[in-house]
Amino acid sequence: RVHPCVASTLAKIGVMYWKKGSYTAALTTLSDSLRISVLCYGEDHPDSAETLSSIGMVHLARGDYEAAMKFYQVSLRVKRAVYGEDHPDVARVLIRIGMVYDEGGRHGKAMRLYKQGLAIQRLSLALEEELVEMEEAGQIPLRCKNKSQDNDNDGRIDVSAKSALAVDVAATLNSIGVVHEKKGEYSA
Repeated sequence: RVHPCVASTLAKIGVMYWKKGSYTAALTTLSDSLRISVLCYGEDHPDSAETLSSIGMVHLARGDYEAAMKFYQVSLRVKRAVYGEDHPDVARVLIRIGMVYDEGGRHGKAMRLYKQGLAIQRLSLALEEELVEMEEAGQIPLRCKNKSQDNDNDGRIDVSAKSALAVDVAATLNSIGVVHEKKGEYSA
């Protein structure tokens, strides 16, 4: 049972439980996933960090802001160490920490984190758009959706990363708008 694929599958099941509102089952399953991920990769691996972030999401949904913050902060530390400051995964955790502050009524701190995350997302989106333009101009090889098919490219550009980043930017802008609304700031 100690295999990275088991950890990954358990993490997906845990997120499914969270989305269904089965928080106890989510925490149990995600904790099992984290234990296996740490055994396979160590504590400072992106998969372990993502599972920590998922556990934080469950705690946030339960209203346990202190526990959510604890898991998000560890996830953020690992993701910054692995990816650096300007990575979409770092942005995602910053925004989730902002959600903890927002739900706890600390809208100013939430707004700062949302804006910090948004800046990283916009930078990432701009870089992704630049890569797509370079690919279209033939300046760099086209990327494949499936890494295992790198030598069997059908000529299509993978725009899924760009689309996902655009959705992240839109969601963050929405969160910023909600904070303005909560603060009664309608001309921001």
